[in-house]
Amino acid sequence: MPNLTDTEVARSMDLLLKVEGHSETMAMSDGEFIKSKKLSVGGHDWAVHLRPKDHWAGRHRPVTLKLVLLSEARGGDVKAKLSCHLVDPSRRLEPSKKSISHKFRKSGDFSGPLVVTAREDLVASGYLADDSYTVRGAASPST
Repeated sequence: MPNLTDTEVARSMDLLLKVEGHSETMAMSDGEFIKSKKLSVGGHDWAVHLRPKDHWAGRHRPVTLKLVLLSEARGGDVKAKLSCHLVDPSRRLEPSKKSISHKFRKSGDFSGPLVVTAREDLVASGYLADDSYTVRGAASPST
């Protein structure tokens, strides 16, 4: 099973998701995901699901992230934003930042897919090195 390590950076809402064993993700089932550790942001608990092959996001089964509310949505709906970009290990490529906002109603709700990259593009890019890649993400409350 591929390994996903996440590291808190500066604030608890910022994280690095490193997928070690990208070639092993090819054997994962469509929609199967790798889960980050729990994050506490804006008084709520969250997780990020990285899906190496998201069949719901298109026929090319791109790499996607989804933000998941783990705690109860106290005081009504909870709005949050998930943003990300691939990290270039050589620091030559310009990151392509992407984001998605979502309104969560209850524990277990998840955002729509945030497409990080097409699998074919990842393999051909400089972001994949030594069978691993890293996604820098941030989860934050939104209005």
